[in-house]
Amino acid sequence: MLQLVSFSMMSVVDTLFVGRLGEAALAAVGLGSMFVLTVSSFGQSVLSACRMLVGQAVGRRDQAEIDRLLGVFLRLGLGLGFVSFLVALGSAALLPWMAADPETGAQGARYAAIRGLGIPAILASAALGQWLTGQSWASAPMRAAIVANVVNVPLNAIFLFVFGLGTDGSALATAIAHGVELLVLLMAAKEALGASGGRRVGLWKGAWRASNAEAMALLRLGTPMGAERVLDMMAFAAVPLLLSYAGSAHVAAHQITLQVSLFAFLPLIALSDAASVLTAQAFGARSYSLIRRINQAGVWLAVGFAVLFSTTCVLLRLPIARAFTHEPTVVAATTPALIGTASIQMANAAYNILKGTLRGLGDFHFVAWCAVLCAWIVTPPLTYLWSVQGTMGASGAWAAIFVEVTIGLAIIALRTKKKLAELGDDESIAPLSLSETEAM
Repeated sequence: MLQLVSFSMMSVVDTLFVGRLGEAALAAVGLGSMFVLTVSSFGQSVLSACRMLVGQAVGRRDQAEIDRLLGVFLRLGLGLGFVSFLVALGSAALLPWMAADPETGAQGARYAAIRGLGIPAILASAALGQWLTGQSWASAPMRAAIVANVVNVPLNAIFLFVFGLGTDGSALATAIAHGVELLVLLMAAKEALGASGGRRVGLWKGAWRASNAEAMALLRLGTPMGAERVLDMMAFAAVPLLLSYAGSAHVAAHQITLQVSLFAFLPLIALSDAASVLTAQAFGARSYSLIRRINQAGVWLAVGFAVLFSTTCVLLRLPIARAFTHEPTVVAATTPALIGTASIQMANAAYNILKGTLRGLGDFHFVAWCAVLCAWIVTPPLTYLWSVQGTMGASGAWAAIFVEVTIGLAIIALRTKKKLAELGDDESIAPLSLSETEAM
């Protein structure tokens, strides 16, 4: 949770600093950051899915396989990072034509292009972080994300207020911070290899020795989850583009609400990831009753956190809005949007945990289809109806997301109930072999 909240703080810091430059700059960061997150989300999700293999190897107590996977993960992360960087540059060039306001589109395009420089470091960090998290070394990625944030804050201040680089300076500061995060994770991965006796293989030698076929096998495994996340993010990215036709104030309000919502979304994703890792480890150890207890504990913990966040968001909505901007029109649009995001969090909490349980069991395709179809069929059309054609503005977008999450939760809950029932109650003392895991 701390790792992902710390990661989201980079965008929050960019928003807080750029908010002092005006409505157009704030809207530009909203558009540009959404494009960068959409492009990088594919690789991050692929590697997140592949983490299941590390968790199952832990359940089987197969240390040699764990060490081998590090090289394959790093090779895949570097390859995806280079390709994603090129896609980010191409996507940034489209922004001026997609935004309703030319100034917002031009600033957003420059922000996305400069911040895209950090994408290779983001995905190499994701490769190392997912490999570590699959073994329950979750504190290492957390420390790396915190160090990156400590670097990002002064760099933002220097580039914006000393050199006067505006949104470009904010994007450059964040890209540099991602590079620092990668350096910290490299040291953590070397420490993990030393603890397992695998130091003599080395990080880069392992990546060099890993074959393209092994990297492609991981890519095929993680593609359903990667496609799910990208298509989901594209549907989400359509929201600020649609809101730009309702006015830049609503785009800015949506950006503020989104940054606040990340303090709920990302911890819930972290709990979902934890449920996925523990489920994979229990599955590899053939401990099926433990999988059910993990699922129940995750749902209660996530819903409890969501209640706390939602209550805080509703009670402090006006001070939160004013912390980001003093523009009266933006504040007026932000406060009802904050109530909207608070209303979806309890359903979203259970939705994320159940998706994590299914991913830990390897049910990637169903989760992907459910999430993508709900996102595209519900959110953009309802946002257009309520926010562009109607008068709800930014709050209409969050009402559309509420409908999406509620429908998705109902479908995923039925699927989870069925999959848990299929596991049965019998447990074997011996953990699953690699061939048994692949067969199941």
